[in-house]
Amino acid sequence: MTVTNRVIASVLGKIGHPDGLPFVVKMLKDRDRNDVISAIEAAGMFRDDSVVELIEPFLVGTDREQKVFAVDALLTLGTPLAIEALREALLTFEPGYQKDLENRIEARLKPRDSFFIM
Repeated sequence: MTVTNRVIASVLGKIGHPDGLPFVVKMLKDRDRNDVISAIEAAGMFRDDSVVELIEPFLVGTDREQKVFAVDALLTLGTPLAIEALREALLTFEPGYQKDLENRIEARLKPRDSFFIM
């Protein structure tokens, strides 16, 4: 695929409309690892739990960069299902990265300060 497809995947992820998901799924199966990374990143932006099962295989894969992007995508998604997938994958990570991921999950789960305008 091309840089153009990576840009399209990013835009589709930002829009988050389900009609764009098939394009991203196709990119997840691409041979070009940069296309796959772009697709992982875009999938996490869809705000739909159906992408969790698409991203999960990259959590346990051998490509460290794809694993890092899969973690980021699921943290971005942030749903209970996404967080559970991350917790289950923790044991497959190196000890130092396990602790980092635990901290990132906890930070993601902390309630954020909010401001109300009256």
